[in-house]
Amino acid sequence: MKLNEKGKTTIMDKLADIPEQYIYAILAVILIVPLIKPIGLPIPITGDTIKFFDAIDALEPGDTVFFAYDALSMTWMEQGLGTMIVMKHLLLKPGIRVVGASSSNQGPPFWEECMNSIGGISSYGKEYGKDVVYLGYLAGGETMEAAIARDIANTVNVDSYGNPLSELDLMSEVNSVDDFALMICLSSGWSFGGWMDQWVVPYGIGEYVIPLAGVASDIWPLMEAGLIESMIAGSRGAAEYEILLKSPGRAAAGMDAQSLGHIYVAILIIVGNVAYFATRLKGED
Repeated sequence: MKLNEKGKTTIMDKLADIPEQYIYAILAVILIVPLIKPIGLPIPITGDTIKFFDAIDALEPGDTVFFAYDALSMTWMEQGLGTMIVMKHLLLKPGIRVVGASSSNQGPPFWEECMNSIGGISSYGKEYGKDVVYLGYLAGGETMEAAIARDIANTVNVDSYGNPLSELDLMSEVNSVDDFALMICLSSGWSFGGWMDQWVVPYGIGEYVIPLAGVASDIWPLMEAGLIESMIAGSRGAAEYEILLKSPGRAAAGMDAQSLGHIYVAILIIVGNVAYFATRLKGED
């Protein structure tokens, strides 16, 4: 540490020689605090997220949503946050029913994880079989997707838990794509494309996608063409949705931590440069 002419250190000298462990300790606190308790810092909301949110919010009692739940373990960390906040929004809406199915064999455990993470359907006043049904993993890819678009009852006998569909109240009211107000696809890679080909193109149902952020650029042209209605991509999209729903959670907390971390680094850069040039100019004197 440099000394001035009187042998004393100045404020600029101290700023230039802040111990590294102090810098990292402060950074750790800045990152951890918002993760524990989300602050809900304002972030710009994209039009895609707003359109997705508005479509769910406009659903009316009696409407049923089909949820293509194509979750994968390798992508859940990114897509799970968006899935959970959308599912929460659906369950918060009075009279809205949900029928889910997975073209991915990894879908069922992540369906359970989602439901458990948001408190279970009973905490929203919903009842399984009446308001929510999960058909589970259905093999066959686009062949299966085309078949259940036409006739669920003659394609699937039981749900994911072994309950006969004939014994579930909700399934007596919905049996084909025409019985759903819209569909949501938690897309594993390009799985949204199969549902688009077999549900959107022939029947005109609106598809809303929860993709990986890296796939978003492939979806934008399809949105321009009117084949996909909208999407929420990655943790950023999930954070925007949480803010719109006024329910900041893990996604918003992550954005809070990221934003505060960037601000802190910017401050360090400014302080470091000011201290460097101040001490350098003093040395030249």
